[in-house]
Amino acid sequence: MKLNGNSLVAMLLIILLICSPLLVFQVESSYTSKLYPTQDSWVEAEFPNDNHGSDTNLRIKSDSRTRRSYLKFDLSSIPNGKTITSVVI
Repeated sequence: MKLNGNSLVAMLLIILLICSPLLVFQVESSYTSKLYPTQDSWVEAEFPNDNHGSDTNLRIKSDSRTRRSYLKFDLSSIPNGKTITSVVI
């Protein structure tokens, strides 16, 4: 059986359409979300028991004192199965 060019193309398309449900391609999708802090506070090494959760400013090291600021984010809006790969603050 001799096939001309058009017949061969048609046959290949039919085979492709029949087998296409068997073809699976893994596609990596990206997801971007903007989250805002739900809580914040800061601590100071010299006064570790002081609570600064209600302060309107966050403190960092600006002199010889050691201070750390903390931000809390609600991550429940991130879809299940997604992995956080980077964060920009």
